[in-house]
Amino acid sequence: MQRKSPGETQPQPGPAAQATSGVDEPVTQQNEALQDEIQRLEDENEDLRNEIEEMQMEMEEMRDTFYEEDTCQLQDMRRELERANKNCRILQYRLRKAERKRLRYAQTGEIDEELLRSLEQDLKASTHVFIFKGKQRRSMIKYPSNKYLFTPFISNY
Repeated sequence: MQRKSPGETQPQPGPAAQATSGVDEPVTQQNEALQDEIQRLEDENEDLRNEIEEMQMEMEEMRDTFYEEDTCQLQDMRRELERANKNCRILQYRLRKAERKRLRYAQTGEIDEELLRSLEQDLKASTHVFIFKGKQRRSMIKYPSNKYLFTPFISNY
């Protein structure tokens, strides 16, 4: 092997060396194509992530709306139950009152006109409420989603 002295120049690359530089060019183009594909996939991935976030927000809004509707329905049902309880208390009071009047009639044996009118009135009110509650119950069985059922207050029958 010969040693080159510091004054000698390096030989210029020959035709074989120039052919390898031509191979670098397609590799660079392929690399750029891959980089472009990577960038496109990253953009698509970001778009999909944004879409997922939007869908999650929509789901949360729907869930909130559903819970609000359920809450409203529950409150309406509680009000309905309170009204029904109030009506039951009124009817129980009237029933006790009618029983006292019946006992008084059984003891004295006289027919009190006021007592008779009062009993008739109580009977009409009780019948009306009984019929109304039966219809209301049947409609709730047929149409359970009917939230806004009207229950009259029984005070002046």
